[in-house]
Amino acid sequence: MTVTVYGDVYFLINFLFDTLLLYITARITNTPFKLWRLICSAFLGSVYAFLCLWWVNMLPLHLISAFFICFFAFGKKRPFLNTAVFLLSSALSGGAVYGLFYMAGKNEGYIRD
Repeated sequence: MTVTVYGDVYFLINFLFDTLLLYITARITNTPFKLWRLICSAFLGSVYAFLCLWWVNMLPLHLISAFFICFFAFGKKRPFLNTAVFLLSSALSGGAVYGLFYMAGKNEGYIRD
């Protein structure tokens, strides 16, 4: 079975979700932010996610990249709290999307024979 991944769609979806998750993180932690820094940080996160399609995919790298994404987005203002909230909101939103697919009867995702 062959899976086709459209890189531009993958990059765009990841960019939009990273931007949304960074915005949610800023609101939950009440951290002041600049929109251009959120957008640049989401762009860097999307580049990293795109490279993970072919590059080594390890948990420590994901945690370190999440820290640097939050550090670039928010600066020195509570970097560990922002990273923890970013990872938690990412996991919760991923679980919610998976649950929606499961309830809709499309629990296979986008993979088709």
